[in-house]
Amino acid sequence: MDSDPVDGPAELVSLFRNNLLGLKAVRTIRWKMQNPGAVAYVSGVTH
Repeated sequence: MDSDPVDGPAELVSLFRNNLLGLKAVRTIRWKMQNPGAVAYVSGVTH
């Protein structure tokens, strides 16, 4: 699942033909701010 493979494009593998199982994990995160003074907004910065 590498978006930038070093060895070039890989050969596609059929999960069904190889009797394999694919899993997809989804995680929902709800961040809660512990300290309102801990966040700052920075503007006017060039990179």
